[in-house]
Amino acid sequence: MPCSSRSSEQTAFPFLTMRTSQLLTAVLLTSLISISRAESAVDTNTLYANPKSLVLGYLWADGSGSGEKWHFRNRNKAITDRFAAAAHVCGCEVIRRVNKDFHAAQISGVVFDMPLDRLPFDLAQASDAEIKSFCAAVIEGEGNHDGLVLDDPDRKHAEAMAAALGRLHLKTRLEGTKFFRLYAEKECWPVIQSFPFVAYGRVPGGKRGGK
Repeated sequence: MPCSSRSSEQTAFPFLTMRTSQLLTAVLLTSLISISRAESAVDTNTLYANPKSLVLGYLWADGSGSGEKWHFRNRNKAITDRFAAAAHVCGCEVIRRVNKDFHAAQISGVVFDMPLDRLPFDLAQASDAEIKSFCAAVIEGEGNHDGLVLDDPDRKHAEAMAAALGRLHLKTRLEGTKFFRLYAEKECWPVIQSFPFVAYGRVPGGKRGGK
């Protein structure tokens, strides 16, 4: 899914073009993550692939806002770091904030359509890699080690996530009548653990081969 960009925006590196600045920022952040996660079995380049899918997943799960102005926050710095880097590559202006509980990012300059009763992208046209990046972003904010991948008061929101995982041939079950919880079946956990996560605190079964 291609990303939009705005060449008129001020870059993080004023002496470079917007595109070069975006790529350089992503490379620098990727290098930092690579150092801090040298033990990870996941290729760091994969963690930052499909930036628009990542932004859509984070916002669809935990974002607030509309149009071209959105807010995202998470207690885990690595998650907000990836959201901010992906948004920047997509052409967004990014403002970071930190308080004692959350790492937050405000993005603007690019319009994101964020329906909650369906997926924010065309599932039929998305690649497996794009779906995995999107689902990884959702699960980092919504899941748990017991198989939960999303919970929400809107049944259609949960059903849309089930459809995305279903495209990857992963089985899920939906529980609840007023508040809906979507679980991945246990035999699917190893596949989900192979998604490009930067944090495993909410991944079903935890980190593959880890503690």
